[in-house]
Amino acid sequence: MGALATATDRVHLWSPVLVKELRTRMRGARPAWLQAGYVFAMLVVMAATYAAEAGSGTVRVTPGLQVGRSLYVALFIVQAVLVALIVPGLTAGAISGEQEQKTYEMLASTRLRSRQVVAGKLLGAWLFAVLLLTTSLPLAALCLLFGGVSPAEVMWSYGLIALFALLLAAIGLWWSSAVSRSLVAVIGAYATMGGLMAVTGVAIYSPTMLTRGYGPGPSIFASLNPIAAIFYAANALPLYGWTVPTGVAGAVVLVIASALFAAAASQRLPLFGRRRGIFVRGLMLLLFGAIIFLAMGDSGQVIRTGLSLASTRAAVVIGACGMMTLLMALAPALAVGELAQPAHGSFVGWLLGGLSPRRLLQPDVRSAFPFLALMALVGFGVIFGALLYFGRATAAPIWWPLYWRLLGLSLATAFGCSMLGLWAALRMPGIRGRAALGVVIVVGYLMTHLIVATAPAGPHLLSVQLAYLNPALVALVYAKGLSYSALRQLQGGAGLGMAATSALLFVILGMIGLFGARSAFKRQLRAEVTSNE
Repeated sequence: MGALATATDRVHLWSPVLVKELRTRMRGARPAWLQAGYVFAMLVVMAATYAAEAGSGTVRVTPGLQVGRSLYVALFIVQAVLVALIVPGLTAGAISGEQEQKTYEMLASTRLRSRQVVAGKLLGAWLFAVLLLTTSLPLAALCLLFGGVSPAEVMWSYGLIALFALLLAAIGLWWSSAVSRSLVAVIGAYATMGGLMAVTGVAIYSPTMLTRGYGPGPSIFASLNPIAAIFYAANALPLYGWTVPTGVAGAVVLVIASALFAAAASQRLPLFGRRRGIFVRGLMLLLFGAIIFLAMGDSGQVIRTGLSLASTRAAVVIGACGMMTLLMALAPALAVGELAQPAHGSFVGWLLGGLSPRRLLQPDVRSAFPFLALMALVGFGVIFGALLYFGRATAAPIWWPLYWRLLGLSLATAFGCSMLGLWAALRMPGIRGRAALGVVIVVGYLMTHLIVATAPAGPHLLSVQLAYLNPALVALVYAKGLSYSALRQLQGGAGLGMAATSALLFVILGMIGLFGARSAFKRQLRAEVTSNE
């Protein structure tokens, strides 16, 4: 008891916000009712699943095994859905609620640092989510009793859902720090959660897997989606000659992503002193490099055992496809960052001021394009390093044309997204510009995938033209064995023309954004002169 009291005192001294969050969150009858509803929902679904198995005769034919597997899938799918519905709401009002209740100034006047406030609120919500997960342990034991599922699968499913809950809590906390109204924060947190699950779902079932000869299987993207993780978390992942569970790769990415959102929330808290964005952009670069590194390691079996350069080419294209998807996903967070308000001078001078090396890792919207270009170079460096590790870099003269095409397409994508973000930042300062750009990019990415996937083959199809607006789809054209009819039609064209056309479109979009930003810059200068007069 003395050791427990000492540990409690240390936690209280380190983060009294955590102690306060745990006490207030467990106060009253609401937590008990929430846990009861959580368990009741799982019981209903599992009972319906067992009744369906019994009605089909599965219980009599294969007693236990198939029933246990079905109960396991039903249990953890329900848990993943419930966690996704509950957790964002736990933190979406953590900071904005303090502002609405007029208690934020009191919190900021304490000697606590911003990271202590964020860590306390984040851990308080996450520990409550873990408590909800523990209520299902007897039901998971029932699945093990029937058989058909291994303890490792149950362990990895619990672990990845818990880490996914940590990421959702961090996303909700970031939205709460970014806006002043809790309702807007809740909507943004749930929209981000839906976009994350949709993008990872598309990545799992996209032709990136079909080019390798199999459907959804051991992949890093499978462990980033809580529903897909139920099926693939314990599968073997060949990683640079080592075999590890797929959940290991997902756990690394989820932890880094959670730290990124928490750090970004900490930097956005007002009245807590100087803001330094180097930690945020450093984590963003680490997350980007880790995903590409793990994705190329996952492709190692194809690269090492490929009987021809076509298999290695497909693996390189897969890495480039994932990299361009990440560039488009991270562009809203970078391009609409902290805006250095123009006070005087020309637009060109103001824009070039963000290109200095000391601003590269700072949250300045003007340095978005250089930082995205740095990420692209890091990604291709990781790809080349993987080829070097697997002994395929000796064919460098063969790879250089493909490298230059994909690198040029990546830089054009970075330029287009960053310039559109600059326009949005000057036109709609704050979270509105970031949200608008994010919605356009995510919806466009998903819609082009959907339209191209469902389009039949034929000349002059609109879907073929839409594919040029998605650099990830254009990158896939360079892989053999595609399953999309529209992409096969693109594959029959000139190789250089596909990447050049898509890159030209993004350069045009970037120029439109650049001229729009110039117009918004001049409008702000005129408004400032008028207000001074």
